[in-house]
Amino acid sequence: EVSDVTVTDTEVTLILPQKTAARVVERELAACGYRVSTVLDPIEAFAIVLETKPDLVITTAVMPRLSGIDLACAMAAMPSTKEIPVAVLTSLEPNHPDLRALPMNVGIIRRGENFGNDLADTLQRFDIT
Repeated sequence: EVSDVTVTDTEVTLILPQKTAARVVERELAACGYRVSTVLDPIEAFAIVLETKPDLVITTAVMPRLSGIDLACAMAAMPSTKEIPVAVLTSLEPNHPDLRALPMNVGIIRRGENFGNDLADTLQRFDIT
């Protein structure tokens, strides 16, 4: 119910180059009361994340120029971003070799029928509910 939604100060940054996918995820998060900013370019995302220090970053696994997997690995390795929770939105199979490269603390959100449950699990895992 819309009346049950409480707007929070929780900031989620989406890094999704596909505008349609970004709108779907943004709409879901906004409906839950989260403030959402969307970045289409993964390189630009570094600067924005460093400036804004969001409560959660959600990126897609496959992107041009820099994959979301590389982005998640870089954020986990940098002292200035390693405490920011990251989740990867993907349609890759769970045993895909690229996903095995992710740090253990990165959440996985699968596209399709599992999206809602995976998103809810990720928000709860990172205590963003």
